[in-house]
Amino acid sequence: MASALIIIMGLLLDQGSKFLIRAFMDLYETVPVINGFFDIYYVTNSGGAWSILADHTWILTMVSLLMVTVMVRYMVFSRDQYVKMSLSLIISGALGNLIDRVWQGKVVDFLAFDIFGYDFPTFNIADILVVCGTIFLCVYIIFFFDKAEKRRQEQDEAEVAALKGQA
Repeated sequence: MASALIIIMGLLLDQGSKFLIRAFMDLYETVPVINGFFDIYYVTNSGGAWSILADHTWILTMVSLLMVTVMVRYMVFSRDQYVKMSLSLIISGALGNLIDRVWQGKVVDFLAFDIFGYDFPTFNIADILVVCGTIFLCVYIIFFFDKAEKRRQEQDEAEVAALKGQA
């Protein structure tokens, strides 16, 4: 249930922000937020991150559909709440950009940063969700997953032993 809520909230944030950008800004319009550092800059991207596979939307669409399907299936059968939460973030971001690709043939990007003279590629809320979910999942797997898995295995063994004791 929490996973569905995360996915829905992520989609609403992403699609709502993109709707507002399309409704109130012209393509390539810039609104400075923090002068010289952060702008709202309305652009579209027919590719993936850093415009990889630009104008090959169908490839990105198929890969996104496949990955979302795999992640949803894994998430449904996972007992690990941290894995479910991270996958929910990734899925909501992937679906947000997938919706754009299917209906518009390109993704709306609008968050533009200039970091120490480096004009970082413009991105959107869906990208943030994918990156945060991926970082969260990696940190969890690297530092905590083995301990949690061992704890679950011990609990399962204790439950089986308790059931055998009742028989």
